[in-house]
Amino acid sequence: MKTIWWLSFADGKCLGMCFIEAEDIIDAATKAWELGINPGGEVLGFDMGLTAETIEEAAKFEMNRLYSPEEMRAKGYSTMREEIARQN
Repeated sequence: MKTIWWLSFADGKCLGMCFIEAEDIIDAATKAWELGINPGGEVLGFDMGLTAETIEEAAKFEMNRLYSPEEMRAKGYSTMREEIARQN
């Protein structure tokens, strides 16, 4: 079953994030590569599911588009590194 995946790309620093509709993490990473929105580095994927809340959250973004860390910060999000630093 397809679901919405939040993909984050990093290579020592955050390279960007995107939302992809896919069956699983392998399908999501493959689609990102095929769409030319995988900037390289390692990929971390989170299955957002298909709840009303996640659909509403994902609707704030264009699917299948790479967002830079700066664009995500402007939307009120932070990188994992920033979240970890904030908790310490």
